Amino acid sequence: MKPCCSTGDLFGVIAVPETATAIVPRLVARPLGPTDLKIVAGYGDEPRLHDLRLAEVLDFERPRNIRLLIKRLHKQLERHGVICFTVQQITGPGRPAEEYWLTLGQALFVCTHSETPNADEVRHALIDVFKAFKCGDLVPRNAETSANTTAAAAPIEEMMSRAMAPVHALVLQVDGKVDGLEQLVLQLYKRVDDDAPRNDFPVFVQGYWIAVIRKKYGGRCPCCQERLILDDQGKPMAGVAQCEHRGRRDKVDPEDGWLTCKKCNDDLYQKRTYANETRLQFNLFQHWLALEMAIQKTFNFPAIGRHA
Repeated sequence: MKPCCSTGDLFGVIAVPETATAIVPRLVARPLGPTDLKIVAGYGDEPRLHDLRLAEVLDFERPRNIRLLIKRLHKQLERHGVICFTVQQITGPGRPAEEYWLTLGQALFVCTHSETPNADEVRHALIDVFKAFKCGDLVPRNAETSANTTAAAAPIEEMMSRAMAPVHALVLQVDGKVDGLEQLVLQLYKRVDDDAPRNDFPVFVQGYWIAVIRKKYGGRCPCCQERLILDDQGKPMAGVAQCEHRGRRDKVDPEDGWLTCKKCNDDLYQKRTYANETRLQFNLFQHWLALEMAIQKTFNFPAIGRHA
């Protein structure tokens, strides 16, 4: 096997067969069918769809990212049934991962929030597939046409499977090394963060934040938008509301952080992926903050607690 490229010094040299690089086009996802569903033992008799299968038809560039979306929507998804997850057994390097099996309602909700171009088409397909499963229609209605199509596609699928096998093996190797690198980066981040000087945000900066949270979020955490962090008098609740540095801990300007609940603050510190998942919430908060600061400066309204 002759190496033709590598991932560089960061991951070490991983050989990629020359035949693998010839397959450049992205494969079109196989359409959903009733056989994609299954009844998961211990979770009732409702059919469920595997999370990565849903990510495949939604055309996620990195299918495993759908699990980050599912975790972010956890509370809302519970309204559509018990969250079913199992531990995925893997061989070779890497860590076992949680895999989710979604009900129809959960899958539809994830589609709505996936923001992929084909989300609407996938929603229609989900409804048809789940309906067919419940009706016992596990075989295509036009069996003859289906058989002819399958026979014609078989040689192509076999050729593609052989050609993509080296690429799949490479992806598994890289995924295992990425998992280890993520853990190392997290450890280094915590060490640097702990050693860096932590400056407290001034009272007037917190005053701007409080004004935004009271007016735009009804006193709730702007990160999760669920937990109340301001009391009836519009003051931060002790032990619940906490200031969170979004970047460097020594910077204390209004745009360098926000006021969140303790749960979100802990998650933002302990789970670096959570910061990426909540980037939109932080950007929206900064949008409202900029407007609030402009209004206060225009009409000379002092921020809460600001000293002259």
